[in-house]
Amino acid sequence: MSFSNFSSEEERGSRFGAEALLYLCSAAAVFMFSGTRALFGSESRWAEAVREMFANGDIFHPCLNAEVYFDKPILSYWLIYGAAELFGGLNEWVIRLPSALFALAAVWAMVRMGRKLFGRAEGVLGGWLLISCYGFLWWSRSAEADIENTAVILLAVVWFLHCRDHAGFLHYLLFYLIIFAGALFKGVPAVIVP
Repeated sequence: MSFSNFSSEEERGSRFGAEALLYLCSAAAVFMFSGTRALFGSESRWAEAVREMFANGDIFHPCLNAEVYFDKPILSYWLIYGAAELFGGLNEWVIRLPSALFALAAVWAMVRMGRKLFGRAEGVLGGWLLISCYGFLWWSRSAEADIENTAVILLAVVWFLHCRDHAGFLHYLLFYLIIFAGALFKGVPAVIVP
């Protein structure tokens, strides 16, 4: 084994370690104490809509105070509903779980975008910059659809960058499915921004 091979293997391990540290710190930042504070602001609307889905047995017509409530697209409610089914009930942590998971997806997408456009180190730096933004952390620890929207936009852009030089029908189809899923989280920005 030559010295240059050893150096590149060591560098690869160091890069992997830097990225692993980013994801570990990101997970700690979005999950730590996320279920300890009471619902705040409009989080209660998401929680109540999902609670009424359980009470009514109807997941297609979200309600608030027994009135049909289609203010937000339905997919964000379904994510909370699925998390509640998985963990056996609604609580603050379960209600915020989808946002935390999508925050991690957004960090991953930011790293991939930075890698594709600038290089590996810049991608990791972009991930650190994203997870260190107060607004990003705030919304990643809130039971609302803003982080889901952000993550889907980033994922759509990463997918575009991944296949822009060799795109075929299935690549375009997946791109549009990603942005349409984003539209079902928060609305039109997930379609327009990418």
